[in-house]
Amino acid sequence: MLENFSNQAIKVIDQAKLIADEMNNSIVGSEHLLLALFNMQDSICHFLLSERLITKEEILKEINSVIILRNKRKDSIYTIELTEIVKMSSKIATKKGNKEVFDEHLFYAMLISENNIGKDILVKLGVDIDELLEDLEDIFEFNQEEEHPYPFLTNLTKIDSPHPYISLGNYLDRIKIIMKKKQKNNPMLIGSAGVGKTAIIEELSREMPKDIIYRLDLGSMISGTKYRGELEEKIIQAMEYIKEHKAILFIDEIHNIVGAGSNEGSLDAANILKPYLARNDIRCIGATTLDEYYQFIEKDKALLRRFQNIFVEEPSLEETLYILEKIKTTYEEYHNIKYTSKHIKDIVEKAYRYIPTRTFPDKAIDILDEVGARYSLTHKAVDELINDVIFDMSGLKVISLEELDKLELNNTVLKNAYKEFLNNNHLEKNILSLKVNQDYNINSLKEDLEKVFGFNQEEYLEIDLDSYFEASSLSNLIGASKGYVGYETGGILSEHIIKYPFSLIYFKNLNSAHFIIQSFIKKLFDKPYFNDSKGRKVYLTNTIIVYNEGKVNSNQLGILDKKSK
Repeated sequence: MLENFSNQAIKVIDQAKLIADEMNNSIVGSEHLLLALFNMQDSICHFLLSERLITKEEILKEINSVIILRNKRKDSIYTIELTEIVKMSSKIATKKGNKEVFDEHLFYAMLISENNIGKDILVKLGVDIDELLEDLEDIFEFNQEEEHPYPFLTNLTKIDSPHPYISLGNYLDRIKIIMKKKQKNNPMLIGSAGVGKTAIIEELSREMPKDIIYRLDLGSMISGTKYRGELEEKIIQAMEYIKEHKAILFIDEIHNIVGAGSNEGSLDAANILKPYLARNDIRCIGATTLDEYYQFIEKDKALLRRFQNIFVEEPSLEETLYILEKIKTTYEEYHNIKYTSKHIKDIVEKAYRYIPTRTFPDKAIDILDEVGARYSLTHKAVDELINDVIFDMSGLKVISLEELDKLELNNTVLKNAYKEFLNNNHLEKNILSLKVNQDYNINSLKEDLEKVFGFNQEEYLEIDLDSYFEASSLSNLIGASKGYVGYETGGILSEHIIKYPFSLIYFKNLNSAHFIIQSFIKKLFDKPYFNDSKGRKVYLTNTIIVYNEGKVNSNQLGILDKKSK
């Protein structure tokens, strides 16, 4: 084990053994190594600790306080912790390009190793370990991170965040506490897309620079694995690297590991990872959405047990305002623009009202950034640019109440409905649900919509329910169930609204439809969304629904008659 150790380093280890013998300790530990390093007058340990007014007597006093604990150990001549320090010092020297191990390598290895008494003694004496490491790194240009041959592992400490992290909860503290646990020390962040799960982990990597966090790119890992066993080999090699370096693994969209890479006779990524998580060999942080958590993770009970859940809530409107106020300077400098508090409030409120399908703070930050990008190209007024971005993202032209009152519309119903929409802060239903007669002129409504919202013909969908007298016809609207023909295509209603969030839907002859279809359509008037056959939420907040009842056909009368009997 001491093959490449210099005479100086071997002398330090021999001195540590002599110190243990003099203190009647049968085993040599990191505390004895610390005193041996300090006793060497020309060592970097002696220089840096003396600079901090640490004395030999203070170190001895702390060592004596752990003698009883140390005598109970039944290891061989050296403790496990000291053996790890010696091994790590050899790796550090090799990486640094030194042919031999010197005292500075031993001292540095002690400081970056976890759970050793030598480092604990320094902490008790008031030494700032991080500051001590910085001094060592400045002098010897140490760097504990090694280059690795795994392109699917990204060191998050090397990634620059586009803006400062703004903490609104105790998520970071919860993660740190969970990772300190002896069991189930793997946090799982669960929250909607865009609430800031990845940003939390990126901030964690900055707050814990000594604990390197690697993000796993599952797609990159799976690509190129044509033959059976290749994925297992890749994952095992990467996990052994993470384990050896006591790093932390971060898997974004962790639900994708369930079934990933599996084929006949081989394991999926989740089953390969389970043994490492079960033995606490590595610490792993996962992130997923609530829907995908229930769909994939919760069904795998063995994987579920390895993690502890942290639910990341979407920030409120007020919290998003606070976030944008704190980060706006970064975007102002980048785009050479100035955002007032009025601009920030305008962005957040319009994002809330016009883009319900996305979450805070992501959608508001996107608008902030895109307004800046447009300003750098056009130098138009910021207020005007905000409305332009909202229109492109939602399909809705932003119009004020004053501008609305000036418009000459065919029908006052739309004007009143839109006023209600602008004053509605809860978005619990769509812009307008309108019941009309069979002879209603739908084109007059289209003209009004064009004046108010900039409506175009592509956003219009007309569905004649005269042929929807069977319950199975519902699949035409929301898509067929999984396993049936048409599942991949989706339904005409759901696909249209997903493509055009701002839509005009005209249902003709509602009474001709099966009562199940009638019930489904009537629920659309009061709910802000419905779930299609693929489990997707199809939001109706920006949708205008018009229907006429028509006449009940003979088929529908028969169905209703049987139902009443």
